[in-house]
Amino acid sequence: ASDFLQINNGDVTLNLGGATYTVANDVIVGELGGDDATLRVSGGTLASGPGSIGFFPFSDGRVVVNGAASNWDVTGSISVAEFGDGILDVTGGGSVTSDTATLALGNNTTGTATVSGSNSTWDVTGNRTVGEFATGTLIVMTGGVVTAGDLSVGSITGADGTVLVSGA
Repeated sequence: ASDFLQINNGDVTLNLGGATYTVANDVIVGELGGDDATLRVSGGTLASGPGSIGFFPFSDGRVVVNGAASNWDVTGSISVAEFGDGILDVTGGGSVTSDTATLALGNNTTGTATVSGSNSTWDVTGNRTVGEFATGTLIVMTGGVVTAGDLSVGSITGADGTVLVSGA
């Protein structure tokens, strides 16, 4: 367990072997301008506080949750492209849960989330916003399942939100 999980650069894989790894507070992937970071969650559960993928301007972050029994359970919000650019991929039976979620929170950001493959899920109990202030894209395909309490697409004037569903 740890208080924070912060990945600035590089590709980090959490092979959890069926275990749960708990992060009491934030998970930040791609924090500072110029950062390019990827976090891969495999074979267990990452349980955390809020998640930010692409935190500061000019940062790039990516989180991949791939494979059956691969989970990211977030208490709070997931921001994909908070002020940088971000990607969330949920594939191969992976699962993500969060209270709320935003794709493309900051101005001039691009946030993309893809949920694909049989039994791949992203469940948001509250509001999911696709394109808060910038370009947000949610792609659901090939058996992926996405649920949300509420869905907002392109919520602010000038924002570009897109939801694509194919073979889901």
